[in-house]
Amino acid sequence: MRKLLLLSLPIILALAGCGPRTPKESSSSESLLSSSDETTSSVISSETSESSESSESSESTIPEPTEYVFDHEYQGNMVHVSKINEETQEEEELDEYKIYSETHVYKNDYFLHDSSVFDVDLAALSLGLSVATGPLDYVEPENAEEESMDVEGYENVESFMEKMHFDDIYINEYFKENETEDTAGFALGHRHFDDIELVAVAIRGFDYGDEMKGNFKLGKTGNASGFNSGMQMVYDGLSQYISNSVSDARLKLWITGYSRGGAIANLLGAKINDEIDSGICPWDLDKGNTFVYTFATPKGLTADNVSDYENIYNIIHLYDGVTQVAPSAYNLKRCGTDIVLHDDNELTLLNEYDEDIVIKPFAQKSMSLDFKPKDVENPTYTSILDLYNSLFTNLLAERTDTKYLDISTRENYVDNFEPTIMYAFNIYNGLTKQQKDALGAYFEDNLSSMIGNILGILFNTKDSVYKILKPALESIGLTFNEEEDAELKEHSAVIQKLVYTLLGNYNTEGSDLFGDIGTMMENAKYMTVMHTPEMMYTMFHNNLVTI
Repeated sequence: MRKLLLLSLPIILALAGCGPRTPKESSSSESLLSSSDETTSSVISSETSESSESSESSESTIPEPTEYVFDHEYQGNMVHVSKINEETQEEEELDEYKIYSETHVYKNDYFLHDSSVFDVDLAALSLGLSVATGPLDYVEPENAEEESMDVEGYENVESFMEKMHFDDIYINEYFKENETEDTAGFALGHRHFDDIELVAVAIRGFDYGDEMKGNFKLGKTGNASGFNSGMQMVYDGLSQYISNSVSDARLKLWITGYSRGGAIANLLGAKINDEIDSGICPWDLDKGNTFVYTFATPKGLTADNVSDYENIYNIIHLYDGVTQVAPSAYNLKRCGTDIVLHDDNELTLLNEYDEDIVIKPFAQKSMSLDFKPKDVENPTYTSILDLYNSLFTNLLAERTDTKYLDISTRENYVDNFEPTIMYAFNIYNGLTKQQKDALGAYFEDNLSSMIGNILGILFNTKDSVYKILKPALESIGLTFNEEEDAELKEHSAVIQKLVYTLLGNYNTEGSDLFGDIGTMMENAKYMTVMHTPEMMYTMFHNNLVTI
């Protein structure tokens, strides 16, 4: 039951767009380096640069290098699985996230061509910058005398920018604390070379606390409001930064983000392009000097001319569920060019990147009476996309009977379901890690006592979900006064209506609700890994990022 409850999270996240990982104790891995083997005499490491700068004499000035090669760590997003146990032939799960090291190459030359030309090397560097917005959570060392260190996301991205020798690095306050559903954490920096002033914009896409709720705020019209409010915050900060910190040299912009950060970067690129086309851009800038690279990007734009944004590239995986939403029924899109990644051998390549990531290929399953997924003799699904389509087709069907939940349109979603999503995340984000772990254990230990209320959901018996949730939340120390109890009951009823809608209307031709649940259970790690930096780096390492 605990596993089944946890597996519902990808569906909820898919409705909204994306979600962050929750940091856990991590273990370091060996360095897995990317980029080229060849360098020129103008290429130096950031460490060498510092020593070179200190040795400058008053009689001569050493020209600043045009290229930098540097290593940088990132925290993976995949809960790893150890190698198959040789005795049991079963996978052994490790409840941790790994920290990897990648080698990145910065070159001034990346920004000397027109931004409408896709540059795979700039894309790789942009991936590094966007992933650097996440934290590094190091496992406690075995030797107590060794130093253990956690690096916050804003510290990590600042370090990445410093290694590229960007100056006047600015981190907005919401990257550090007090984030809300309408904010966006971001970092800005600039670098002057030749007659060019290059400004980098890195938008946070990992571990963003209450900004998670913004992923679920769509608004009834216009761009997805939770992304759009974040975009406007970045735009305003960028405007002030350019006014205060950037010279009158020829301006170029480099904008990047991952997941939620990618959606905001996509909207920001669209806004700047539109202003340039309309002649109202506040800066002396043209589209050929605006470079936008986004990764694992959900949809948040309501533009019909999405292909006209030739300087925006969205690098996504074919089977990443986050990139499939918001649903097409809500008329939200990505602007620019989608570079869709997939390779038949990608799981093997991922295992070569990290031998501890053991992911089985996608396989359709049925559900047996003992709630264990079983093989299907004649599968109707050829890929995970078929499962996504089946789920969304049923979930977004129009409902006229009030006993069902109708979220077939954006307007209905906002009116009927969005408040409950906000409420649920308000509770969840307020829990400590210990409370979250205890809540999961409660569901696992008390499954038998919940059977009656679980059956009550199937028959739409009043307050069945409420009778499950309230004791569970009270078991981890939450209390409810009369008003709070009424609010919990109200939102529990909405959740129950959603579940009942799925159970009572899962009738698309060829679909099977319990079979699809079994398929989700069996493919949980497969679904997760498609949204991770580990998979993205694997595709870059194997030269699979092409246009």
